[in-house]
Amino acid sequence: MDFESLQKVMKENGIVGAGGAGFPSYAKLNKSCDTIILNCAECEPLLRLHRQLLERRTNEILQTLEVVADTLGINNVIVGIKEVYTKTVQSLNRCLPNFKKISLCLLPEIYPAGDEVVLTYQATGRIVPPGKIPAMVGVIVYNVETMYNLYHALKGIPVTHKFVTVTGEVARPTTFYAPIGSELYGLIKRSGGVTVDDPQILLGGPMMGNLTHDMDVVTKTTNAIIVLSKNHPVVLRKQTRVGIDVKRAMASCCQCHYCTDMCPRHLLGHPIDPSEIMRVSLLRAKLAENIAGEFELGVFGPELFLMGLFSVVDLILNMPMSDALDILKVSKNINRALVNHDGPFCDVLYFIEKYEAGDWQEVSRLMLINN
Repeated sequence: MDFESLQKVMKENGIVGAGGAGFPSYAKLNKSCDTIILNCAECEPLLRLHRQLLERRTNEILQTLEVVADTLGINNVIVGIKEVYTKTVQSLNRCLPNFKKISLCLLPEIYPAGDEVVLTYQATGRIVPPGKIPAMVGVIVYNVETMYNLYHALKGIPVTHKFVTVTGEVARPTTFYAPIGSELYGLIKRSGGVTVDDPQILLGGPMMGNLTHDMDVVTKTTNAIIVLSKNHPVVLRKQTRVGIDVKRAMASCCQCHYCTDMCPRHLLGHPIDPSEIMRVSLLRAKLAENIAGEFELGVFGPELFLMGLFSVVDLILNMPMSDALDILKVSKNINRALVNHDGPFCDVLYFIEKYEAGDWQEVSRLMLINN
């Protein structure tokens, strides 16, 4: 099969990333890459459909991987799978002798092993640059079910169904091959129904999933339906507003540095240092409060403390400052200073920025003006 034909098959049969992102699979095809990784790490706890699918449809999936590799002229194909998935590993070991281009990379039982940036490093030793994708280092990452869908697409069968694991507080946890558009309620009922009062429905994994309702439907990216009790810690965490979580984190930060030491991106060498962001936030908060009187804003000390505290919240939440402050519901004065750089608090923020930059001439000028 040639490159254009494979792209056409993927486009016309609706092949997208089935792992959750839903990225069009044809867009990942890249002749400049030299490695393909099949992702069977099941990043989230409780999810198991990919290992089950690869165990039961090993030959079909490996055949499809080989077709993609041959089309792109790639001779290095790696299946990344956690070592604890013993049944699937055994199935792979039985079939791999028939596929000379494909090898196995056994992964540790850690989170987030399924993150494609982490997986690329574990399987190849290559580090994806910050903000980039694996293709930047010559790697294409595909999900197990994506390759299974392509297997059918090569036979002219488009994507109309999705494998979905139903688990948690149900009578019979089950993985279904469900028509896209199926109501979650029907799958939960076929799993024997819920076993708790006032159940809550989590669509996706415990870490990254979102609460929904049982009338929601299966899509091409639905991997799991997890039923939990209304008082389950995961449910309570999902129901907490992001703004409250941020305020709690900032208020309780003791500069232990663990958030940085355990950050997967930091461990890969990316310039990400959460503890440094928190340190700057706390220092700015205290400085803003301490110099309030110098700017004739002494009565606003507590509010200026919050302005300094939230002055780097856009970095913490990885979103524009205006969107972050909408979540936090800050005062108008704080919003004006951090978003528009005007208002009564603007001069305090400007002073702090110049102080941090070591612009002592400007710092002295500001102090003289305000005295």
